[in-house]
Parts: sequence; C-alpha cells; structure tokens
Amino acid sequence: MPRTQIALKIDDLSSFAKSLSSQPGSLPEKPGYLSMLNIVARAAGFKNYQHARSDSDRTSVKEASEPTNPKRVTAALRKFDADGRLKP
Repeated sequence: MPRTQIALKIDDLSSFAKSLSSQPGSLPEKPGYLSMLNIVARAAGFKNYQHARSDSDRTSVKEASEPTNPKRVTAALRKFDADGRLKP
C-alpha cells in the first residue's frame, strides 16, 4: 500500500509542542504507531489522523481541478522571448 504524504503546517509551534507533550502522559502505556499519528493530528488541530488525511485530500483535489485560462496563458507567454527570458 503506498504511503500518503500529508503536509503539516504549524502556525504556532509553541502551542503544538505543548499539546503534543501533554497527550502521551494521559495514556496508560507507551503509544503505538496509530496512537502517535492521532496525537500529532490532534496537536495540529484535527480530530484525529483520518480528519487530517481527509483535509489533505480535499486540498490537493481542489488545487488540481482549477481550470487554466488560455487567454491569460497566451498573455503571459508574450512577456517572454524565445529563450524563456523576460522581455525588457
């Protein structure tokens, strides 16, 4: 099964670290792989790992589905010469 890459943007690293360090202490034993994924996702502001993953999937699909405007592409290309350098 291929691994899904999920970008994690942390706006406030201090809050993230505090949340991350407080969660494993509430567990009776050392957390496993899935528990750690959920802990990191909750520290980042998601409900759990699946919530973070679904948010990531929606973002990538939304960005990829934006249509290209041919008129704007043509206008932008006119600003460059044959070697791909910006015209003066």
